[in-house]
Amino acid sequence: MADLDLEKGVLRVRQNVTTPSGKPTFGEPKTIHSKRDIPVPETLKLLLLTHHARQLAEKDKAKDAWNETGAVFATETGNYTHPDRLQKALESVVEWSDRSIFNKKRCKAVPVNARAKLEVIVRSGEKLPDLKPHDLRHTAATLMLRTRLKRYKVSGASQAFEH
Repeated sequence: MADLDLEKGVLRVRQNVTTPSGKPTFGEPKTIHSKRDIPVPETLKLLLLTHHARQLAEKDKAKDAWNETGAVFATETGNYTHPDRLQKALESVVEWSDRSIFNKKRCKAVPVNARAKLEVIVRSGEKLPDLKPHDLRHTAATLMLRTRLKRYKVSGASQAFEH
């Protein structure tokens, strides 16, 4: 887990969370280098502020059922999101990108505002590759290099990705 300070634009990684028994268990990061401060780019900061506003609306809706954990990505009742949830969402999107499935059902894992872009890709005949959450770190670094970000920005990103 981490502390997110959107005013200062920094993510402070100081602990991790595992779910050996299905419930979140907090502990120390694996290595001394895992504890780090990661700068939050302005574009991500804006997305996180939008997400935070939606989460506050969910908190108001949940009323007394809300469990205040401080999670950045909380469930509908404020609890920590299970780490497997991202993997399941990715699997759902990849499965949905198969044209034989695409025409039969909507992908609930893709936000409505992003669905149209993904539909264009799928309609072109491209099935998305199988992805794991760890693969996204490599993909992000590759895209940064392809867009010709200055080397120091990419090296800073590799620190954020812990590579």
